[in-house]
This record gives sequence, C-alpha cells and structure tokens, in this order.
Amino acid sequence: MADGLSLENLSDYLRGECEAITKDIESELKESAEALKETIKEQSPVRSGRYKEGWTVTKQRSAGNVSFVVRNKTSYQLTHLLEHGHDNPLTGERTEGIPHINDNADKAVRKCGDSIDKIIRKG
Repeated sequence: MADGLSLENLSDYLRGECEAITKDIESELKESAEALKETIKEQSPVRSGRYKEGWTVTKQRSAGNVSFVVRNKTSYQLTHLLEHGHDNPLTGERTEGIPHINDNADKAVRKCGDSIDKIIRKG
C-alpha cells in the first residue's frame, strides 16, 4: 500500500478500532442501564420500600453479545400490577396503575441509541 501499510497491518488496525468501539458501546449500555435503574427506583411506589430497593442491573452475555437487564430482584411479581393496575379482590374495585417502568425504558432506549450512534460516527 502507499503508506507502507500492509494488509496484515490494516487488519490489525481495523480489529483494534472495532474492539475500542465495542468497549465504548458496552460502557454506554451499562451507564444507560444504571441510569434507568435509578430513574425507576426514584419513581417506584413506596409502601414498605422493599419494591423500590429491589431494582438491579444484570449483565448478560450470549453468543458474543452483551446486554444489560434492569429488573426487580425482590418483588418482580409486582412490576406488572403496579405499572398497569389490577382488580382488587378485597374491594372489588380497580386499583389504578402507577406508570414508572415503560415510559422510562422507552426514553432510555432512545437516549442510548443516540449515544451509540455518536460513538460509531466518532469511530
């Protein structure tokens, strides 16, 4: 090649760039998941505090892919009931939901996607 860059050197260079971008994206995913966890935690309904304090982030690897899952470790059964509401069997009335998961997750996904676009464009 013109600059004395061989095909092997180019391959090593590109591999290094891909690894750096992958590391930056993984870091952004982790930061976004942690921020989402904190936002959900702040907006979670409180009765005993157990539900609110149960939010956690878990890193998962599968077939070379990395993902971060935000979940409620202590009271996972309540997430759907509190988010969407439910019929109360004791009173026969409907308990209204307290949206605190879906809207925040949608915002976090959009923000994270924008950040990843910037990382890739920066190269």
